[in-house]
Amino acid sequence: MQRIIIDSQSNGLLRGSALEQRYDQRGGLCQVGAGHLVLTTDPVDQDFLDYWRGLGFSLPRLVSAGPFHPGRTLSELVLASPRAREAIGETAAAGPARLEFFCIEEPERALAQALGVPAYCHFGLARTYASKLAFKALCAELGLPTAPWFHHPDPAALVRQGAALMAGGRRVLLKTETGMGGVGCGGMAAPADVHALERAVRSLAGRHGALFLETRLEPLRAELSVHWEITASGEVVDVCVFDSINIDNSYRGTLHPAENDRALAEAARRTVLEVLGPHFAARGGLGFYCCDILADQDGTLHWNDFNPRKGASVYVRDMVRRLRAARLDDRPVHYWHEGLRLRRALPVGRVLELLRGLLDPGPESFLVLSNPGITAFARADLTAISCASRAQARSLLDTARVRLGAA
Repeated sequence: MQRIIIDSQSNGLLRGSALEQRYDQRGGLCQVGAGHLVLTTDPVDQDFLDYWRGLGFSLPRLVSAGPFHPGRTLSELVLASPRAREAIGETAAAGPARLEFFCIEEPERALAQALGVPAYCHFGLARTYASKLAFKALCAELGLPTAPWFHHPDPAALVRQGAALMAGGRRVLLKTETGMGGVGCGGMAAPADVHALERAVRSLAGRHGALFLETRLEPLRAELSVHWEITASGEVVDVCVFDSINIDNSYRGTLHPAENDRALAEAARRTVLEVLGPHFAARGGLGFYCCDILADQDGTLHWNDFNPRKGASVYVRDMVRRLRAARLDDRPVHYWHEGLRLRRALPVGRVLELLRGLLDPGPESFLVLSNPGITAFARADLTAISCASRAQARSLLDTARVRLGAA
């Protein structure tokens, strides 16, 4: 099966941002090599491609559909690009092929229909359960706990409910129905008081679906993410659980294997295999899915956010899996992946230079730079890999943080 990866950042929170659109360069190179096709908005940096080959990765066919346009996401650029459409047609004509997206929104549906190439997703389920409220309703139906929440179409009612919770000593989150990425992407607010809640309601109302309140679960025992795939035969496979890194209510990274509480990780895995996975498979589910999970002090798993698409952690997992096969004799490893914020924009070559000596796969630990598209926007996605321990991986990443002057 030839994979055609179009990591379109089509969620409304990402549209128009050159930085967010550049995340279309992370997934394809992490997941596939020779024989597959990856489309990006802008060309991938040559210094990065040379570095990637040096790690032992083969390269897929790379086609850019840009340049970046603030009014278009990658899927819309591909639809408008004769060159990109021709490349897809050639790949599909050479044998069985499928389209793989990141966000699964209307631009992806329109592109798949225009191309006539099967998409590895179920558009109906994806569009329905992109709504956080729809997923919370499903959790209630399936008997899965989720964080306490309150929805009302009247913004004043949200403020009153939030004020009552705050008066009782609880902290709240204000979320948009179709938000993603936490506070950092702008679809969620963590108000410190009622006045901040009022401002957040005014700011977010009507922008990205309905608003709702969520009571924060505190203190937490663990934060997990679980990822799985539903194949064309309806089989639920590749159930993988990660410890999550969240900073200021925003996704920052992932750790594997999940070690904070292995019993909780196994409980999450069983729930996917026995409840969520079969539920979606029975309704024609296809492709990649993931959930963010909060575990309270009693060990109860709260199935908080559902993504009917690939999650960022699956890219890191696939990259590490391929690297283990290419350079590490398939030895088991620990890894710590984190998105860093740099003090200034840097070309890829300069990042590689600053990290010299840390990037060479060796018997103990090393770093991988996995996203060439975002260093020009003062960001860097780094994965520290250790054959010994998570602590060693974290120490290496902290060394890189200092070298790059990153947060």
